[in-house]
Amino acid sequence: MGYFYALLAAFLFGANGSVSKVIIEAGFSAIQLTQMRVLGAAIISGIVLLVLDRRSFRLPPRQWPVIIILGVVGVGLLQATYAFAIALLPVGIALLLEYLAVLIVAVVAFFFFKEKVHIRLWAAIAFVIVGLIVVAEIWASTLNPVGVLWGLAAAISLATYFLVGERQLKTISPLALSFWTMSVATLFWAPFSR
Repeated sequence: MGYFYALLAAFLFGANGSVSKVIIEAGFSAIQLTQMRVLGAAIISGIVLLVLDRRSFRLPPRQWPVIIILGVVGVGLLQATYAFAIALLPVGIALLLEYLAVLIVAVVAFFFFKEKVHIRLWAAIAFVIVGLIVVAEIWASTLNPVGVLWGLAAAISLATYFLVGERQLKTISPLALSFWTMSVATLFWAPFSR
């Protein structure tokens, strides 16, 4: 089932970029798209939690600061920076930039957390980046410098989500983490989304 979920997630994530680009081109702002996405995810995960695990609605006070940071930076800013990037760049280029987060995570894990990063992981990262370069046809694209900066900001936000979120999963379920971080991101963007 894990492989099925991974493939389904990859398919949905791949479709997401194109759908998001169409929504932005239809006249929604990147912030409005972000607000719709995080609000929708918060509602869906909240309903599922209500049915499966109501205890997850309670968080110890010591977890709130990390959940707020993760919700604002790792979810809210990630969604917005990616939306800004795809508004100014082809979807493939925006994804290439955002997925540099995988490289950032490996570098941080190796140099700062002193974790052993196997050679096969470095090779996999290289294959992912080369694959994204080929799919995005970077050599045939004109790059908007502001869009590139938004894409790199998305990479930093995604790396934050991976690094901080992974440590939170020791004390909170993935679904509860999703609910709380999406809820924080919803509250963060609400004043700006009109």
